[in-house]
Amino acid sequence: YRRALAKHKIAFDSALVRDCGFTERDGYKAMSSWIKEGSAPAAIFAANDPAAIGAMSAISETNLAIPDDIALVGGGNIHYGDMLKVPLTTVAWSTLEMGRAAADLLVAAVEGKKRRRQQHFIVEPELVVRESCGAKKGVSLRLLSGSHHSESALKN
Repeated sequence: YRRALAKHKIAFDSALVRDCGFTERDGYKAMSSWIKEGSAPAAIFAANDPAAIGAMSAISETNLAIPDDIALVGGGNIHYGDMLKVPLTTVAWSTLEMGRAAADLLVAAVEGKKRRRQQHFIVEPELVVRESCGAKKGVSLRLLSGSHHSESALKN
Protein backbone atom coordinates (compact mmCIF):
# COMPACT_ATOMS: atom_id res chain seq x y z
CA TYR A 1 0.00 0.00 0.00
CA ARG A 2 2.71 2.44 1.00
CA ARG A 3 4.83 1.55 -2.05
CA ALA A 4 1.86 2.17 -4.34
CA LEU A 5 1.21 5.55 -2.71
CA ALA A 6 4.87 6.53 -3.02
CA LYS A 7 4.98 5.41 -6.65
CA HIS A 8 2.12 7.80 -7.41
CA LYS A 9 3.54 10.56 -5.19
CA ILE A 10 0.68 10.38 -2.71
CA ALA A 11 1.46 11.00 0.95
CA PHE A 12 0.60 8.25 3.42
CA ASP A 13 -2.21 9.33 5.78
CA SER A 14 -2.38 7.19 8.92
CA ALA A 15 -5.94 8.42 9.56
CA LEU A 16 -7.04 6.39 6.53
CA VAL A 17 -5.64 3.11 7.84
CA ARG A 18 -6.98 1.02 10.71
CA ASP A 19 -4.87 -1.75 12.11
CA CYS A 20 -7.26 -4.55 12.91
CA GLY A 21 -7.36 -8.32 12.81
CA PHE A 22 -8.95 -10.56 10.26
CA THR A 23 -12.25 -11.59 11.86
CA GLU A 24 -15.77 -10.23 11.57
CA ARG A 25 -15.47 -8.92 15.14
CA ASP A 26 -12.22 -7.13 14.30
CA GLY A 27 -13.77 -5.45 11.25
CA TYR A 28 -16.83 -4.51 13.29
CA LYS A 29 -14.74 -2.89 16.06
CA ALA A 30 -12.53 -0.96 13.62
CA MET A 31 -15.51 0.35 11.64
CA SER A 32 -17.46 1.21 14.79
CA SER A 33 -14.59 3.34 16.08
CA TRP A 34 -14.29 5.15 12.74
CA ILE A 35 -18.02 5.88 12.80
CA LYS A 36 -17.96 7.07 16.44
CA GLU A 37 -15.08 9.42 15.62
CA GLY A 38 -17.06 10.82 12.70
CA SER A 39 -14.15 10.10 10.39
CA ALA A 40 -15.38 7.15 8.33
CA PRO A 41 -13.87 7.21 4.83
CA ALA A 42 -15.88 7.08 1.61
CA ALA A 43 -14.38 3.70 0.71
CA ILE A 44 -12.80 0.81 2.59
CA PHE A 45 -10.55 -1.97 1.32
CA ALA A 46 -10.58 -4.52 4.14
CA ALA A 47 -7.79 -7.05 4.65
CA ASN A 48 -10.18 -9.90 3.92
CA ASP A 49 -13.86 -10.73 3.48
CA PRO A 50 -14.59 -11.52 7.16
CA ALA A 51 -13.22 -8.11 8.25
CA ALA A 52 -15.26 -6.45 5.48
CA ILE A 53 -18.39 -8.29 6.65
CA GLY A 54 -17.77 -7.05 10.20
CA ALA A 55 -17.42 -3.50 8.88
CA MET A 56 -20.64 -4.02 6.92
CA SER A 57 -22.41 -5.03 10.13
CA ALA A 58 -21.23 -1.90 11.96
CA ILE A 59 -22.31 0.30 9.05
CA SER A 60 -25.76 -1.36 9.01
CA GLU A 61 -26.34 -0.15 12.59
CA THR A 62 -26.15 3.48 11.45
CA ASN A 63 -27.96 5.67 8.96
CA LEU A 64 -25.09 5.13 6.50
CA ALA A 65 -25.65 2.96 3.44
CA ILE A 66 -23.38 0.69 1.44
CA PRO A 67 -22.36 1.69 -1.22
CA ASP A 68 -24.05 5.10 -1.27
CA ASP A 69 -22.14 6.47 1.73
CA ILE A 70 -19.31 3.97 2.08
CA ALA A 71 -18.03 1.65 -0.64
CA LEU A 72 -16.62 -1.64 0.63
CA VAL A 73 -14.22 -4.24 -0.78
CA GLY A 74 -12.88 -7.38 0.87
CA GLY A 75 -10.46 -10.10 -0.13
CA GLY A 76 -10.63 -13.86 -0.46
CA ASN A 77 -13.98 -14.35 -2.22
CA ILE A 78 -15.70 -15.98 0.75
CA HIS A 79 -18.27 -18.51 -0.49
CA TYR A 80 -21.32 -16.54 0.68
CA GLY A 81 -20.13 -13.02 -0.23
CA ASP A 82 -22.63 -12.82 -3.08
CA MET A 83 -25.52 -13.74 -0.75
CA LEU A 84 -25.18 -10.86 1.72
CA LYS A 85 -27.82 -8.13 1.90
CA VAL A 86 -25.40 -6.00 -0.11
CA PRO A 87 -23.29 -8.46 -2.14
CA LEU A 88 -19.60 -7.95 -1.30
CA THR A 89 -17.05 -6.88 -3.89
CA THR A 90 -13.88 -8.88 -3.31
CA VAL A 91 -10.44 -9.66 -4.62
CA ALA A 92 -10.14 -13.36 -5.41
CA TRP A 93 -7.03 -15.46 -5.98
CA SER A 94 -6.51 -19.06 -6.93
CA THR A 95 -5.86 -21.22 -3.89
CA LEU A 96 -5.25 -24.07 -6.36
CA GLU A 97 -2.41 -22.12 -7.96
CA MET A 98 -0.99 -21.24 -4.53
CA GLY A 99 -1.16 -24.89 -3.46
CA ARG A 100 0.50 -26.02 -6.66
CA ALA A 101 3.42 -23.60 -6.12
CA ALA A 102 3.81 -24.78 -2.51
CA ALA A 103 3.72 -28.44 -3.59
CA ASP A 104 6.36 -27.79 -6.26
CA LEU A 105 8.65 -26.25 -3.62
CA LEU A 106 8.07 -29.18 -1.28
CA VAL A 107 8.78 -31.78 -3.96
CA ALA A 108 11.96 -29.93 -4.98
CA ALA A 109 13.10 -29.86 -1.34
CA VAL A 110 12.41 -33.58 -0.87
CA GLU A 111 14.27 -34.41 -4.09
CA GLY A 112 17.20 -32.32 -2.88
CA LYS A 113 17.13 -29.95 -5.84
CA LYS A 114 19.05 -26.73 -5.43
CA ARG A 115 16.88 -23.70 -4.95
CA ARG A 116 17.41 -20.07 -4.29
CA ARG A 117 17.19 -18.97 -0.68
CA GLN A 118 13.99 -17.06 -1.32
CA GLN A 119 11.49 -17.39 -4.13
CA HIS A 120 8.61 -15.14 -5.06
CA PHE A 121 5.43 -16.31 -6.71
CA ILE A 122 2.75 -14.04 -8.09
CA VAL A 123 -0.80 -15.33 -8.09
CA GLU A 124 -2.83 -13.09 -10.37
CA PRO A 125 -5.79 -11.59 -8.51
CA GLU A 126 -9.29 -11.21 -9.89
CA LEU A 127 -11.57 -8.35 -8.90
CA VAL A 128 -15.07 -9.77 -8.38
CA VAL A 129 -17.28 -6.71 -8.64
CA ARG A 130 -20.56 -6.78 -6.76
CA GLU A 131 -22.85 -4.12 -5.31
CA SER A 132 -20.80 -3.09 -2.26
CA CYS A 133 -18.29 -1.05 -4.29
CA GLY A 134 -20.94 1.08 -5.97
CA ALA A 135 -20.12 0.11 -9.56
CA LYS A 136 -23.09 -0.10 -11.87
CA LYS A 137 -23.81 -3.05 -14.15
CA GLY A 138 -22.32 -2.73 -17.61
CA VAL A 139 -19.39 -0.60 -16.45
CA SER A 140 -16.12 -1.76 -17.93
CA LEU A 141 -13.14 -1.98 -15.61
CA ARG A 142 -9.49 -1.96 -16.50
CA LEU A 143 -7.59 -4.20 -14.12
CA LEU A 144 -3.90 -3.51 -13.83
CA SER A 145 -1.82 -6.50 -12.92
CA GLY A 146 1.95 -6.56 -13.17
CA SER A 147 3.05 -5.14 -16.49
CA HIS A 148 0.05 -6.12 -18.56
CA HIS A 149 -3.51 -4.86 -18.73
CA SER A 150 -6.69 -6.85 -18.96
CA GLU A 151 -10.24 -5.68 -19.34
CA SER A 152 -13.09 -7.22 -17.45
CA ALA A 153 -16.82 -6.57 -17.40
CA LEU A 154 -18.65 -6.50 -14.10
CA LYS A 155 -19.46 -9.86 -12.59
CA ASN A 156 -22.66 -10.31 -10.63
